[in-house]
Amino acid sequence: MVRNDSNVLTARMGFYGGKLYTFTHRNPQTGELYAEDYPVSVMDSRGNRTRTWGKWLHSDKVELR
Repeated sequence: MVRNDSNVLTARMGFYGGKLYTFTHRNPQTGELYAEDYPVSVMDSRGNRTRTWGKWLHSDKVELR
C-alpha cells in the first residue's frame, strides 16, 4: 500500500514517461489508470496558465511497481 492524498488503500506506485507517480484508480471500461500526482497545465478563463493535478493515463504505458 502507498500513502496518497486520496486515502485510497489500494494505490500503487508506477512509472510513466520515466517518472514515478501514485496510481489510485483504474477505469474498468478503458483500463486507464488515474495518476493523482501527475501535473497538468490548463488555461483559465482569463488565458492564464495554471497547474492542476491528476490525469487518466493509458495503462499500457505505465510500469507498476
